[in-house]
Amino acid sequence: ARLGRVTRKHDDIDLTFPGERRGELEAMVEMLGGRVTEELDYGFLAEIGDELLDCEPAWWADEAYEIAEAPQGSCPEAAEGVIAGRPVRCN
Repeated sequence: ARLGRVTRKHDDIDLTFPGERRGELEAMVEMLGGRVTEELDYGFLAEIGDELLDCEPAWWADEAYEIAEAPQGSCPEAAEGVIAGRPVRCN
């Protein structure tokens, strides 16, 4: 997304979400006809149609969301990428 093009083949779509909003993400996946398929030590996998979503929570740490075991600042607030013409945050 950061470069606005696919740079390598992926088997899944990596999503980072605010950890306290997991229930909302799961509800959205279900609303789109998907389901959580596997719990992982860092998050969960979900499927919507033929798409596999690799979902990892980020947690609020004083001034920003941070991902456990990732370098500080890995979840910038600014939208740095574009998918289908829509600005998206990247990590």
